[in-house]
Amino acid sequence: MSSVLGPSPPSIQYFSEFLPRLKTISVCIKYPENVLPKALHTNEQGDMIILVDNDGKQLQLKIPVRSIPNFNVSVTGENGMLSFKLPSDPKDTQVESIERFRDIDTLTDKDSLPWSAKEMASFKAHDDSFVCLKCHRTLIPLKSVRRIDPMPSEFWSEMMEFWHCHKPATDSTNSYNSINDRFNKFHPGDYNLIVGSHYIVLNPAQFAMTTIGESCNCAGCNFQLGIKDTSTGNYKVYMWNLGHRVAGSSVISTFHPYLQAFSLLIDSISATAIRFYVVKVKQSKDDACSRSSRLLVWCFSFGLEVVIGNLLLHNSLKVMFKNSDTEIDEFVRQSKSSSVQYDTIELDKICYDDFASELLETHQLLPDQQNSFNGWDIGYIPERNS
Repeated sequence: MSSVLGPSPPSIQYFSEFLPRLKTISVCIKYPENVLPKALHTNEQGDMIILVDNDGKQLQLKIPVRSIPNFNVSVTGENGMLSFKLPSDPKDTQVESIERFRDIDTLTDKDSLPWSAKEMASFKAHDDSFVCLKCHRTLIPLKSVRRIDPMPSEFWSEMMEFWHCHKPATDSTNSYNSINDRFNKFHPGDYNLIVGSHYIVLNPAQFAMTTIGESCNCAGCNFQLGIKDTSTGNYKVYMWNLGHRVAGSSVISTFHPYLQAFSLLIDSISATAIRFYVVKVKQSKDDACSRSSRLLVWCFSFGLEVVIGNLLLHNSLKVMFKNSDTEIDEFVRQSKSSSVQYDTIELDKICYDDFASELLETHQLLPDQQNSFNGWDIGYIPERNS
């Protein structure tokens, strides 16, 4: 699985979350029975908690935002568990920016996503490139790219209902069908990139790629990079099949496949206000139907800054989930006779597997007090981590 969570302090389960409206940091630490916490305080910079045990050993734990430096916390642990709150540092400018980002109106802003059009423009300014993830051949030398544009929201057509207080006439050039048809026929210009949340629309012939039918492949090793969108005629290269290489460096960074789920869920929440989803593997007509590759998820909160283990997860989704077929079927059955709405989101298999693995791994690393609620398991899906 991806290295999203990184190393955790040995034998310690640790979770902290910034609560922007309260301007506090909630902390939960589960420690082994043979450890007796003696003192607890923040460090001189206010960005770490220092836990001192009865042997004088120190354990440093990250917190999502800065707290007041050298702030002492009274140690009142019970049954191997410490729970407390820290004040955030009023001088930390990050606190205000995080609170703004939690506004639902910012959900459709894609600039903060990894490999967004804005970030790719900065890559281009440094002559970086995208390479094939399998053979590392240079596919897209960004210095040869003329223009980089962002893709509209995945749910832009659904939002037409909100944009028009009076629906245009069906025979008008501004009718829903006419606008939808025009947008579905756009094509990238020569050496242009149109950047979606998890894919790039481009002309394969202008880069080191070949096309075989509806498949877009690496010209070096023939690794499949993407597909042809039959509704538009455009080729889409999936970001998880690429690597980003900084100019003059051999280091290659990758794109986490679970971000397909992250971006689709965020777009749907923003466009429809739905919070319940059945997430499953996208299947072709030839695939046998599999009920096991699906999850029922409840997107409880978004825009969260949390630390799990010892890694900071930025702009995270707090997701409650169930993976039992019986429970999923029962939820779907009950939704038909209740006011609870849900939607279905289909993912590529590599993305579904990564999404399910992220949820399970974050769930398992959370302290017992934090990993479940009322029959739902809890996990977190970050936009970025550090």
